[in-house]
Amino acid sequence: MGIVQRQLRRLDVPQRHEEIKVGDVAGLSGAAIMNSWTPGVTITAIGSNIFPEAKQFMDLLHEAYQAEPAMHAG
Repeated sequence: MGIVQRQLRRLDVPQRHEEIKVGDVAGLSGAAIMNSWTPGVTITAIGSNIFPEAKQFMDLLHEAYQAEPAMHAG
């Protein structure tokens, strides 16, 4: 996630950290799962809350991830 955060900052994309509670989920316009192996996988539902595919959001996460320079072990 650090890679994506760093590159989103470079692209001047606003970010924030906040705790999301069950009652907050209905107000979300999209969601993604992220880890060190993938910049984002679309989530289409959390409980009974259905999300449309957020293609622009996912494209942005992937663009940020791919912009990170490769690290070579030496």
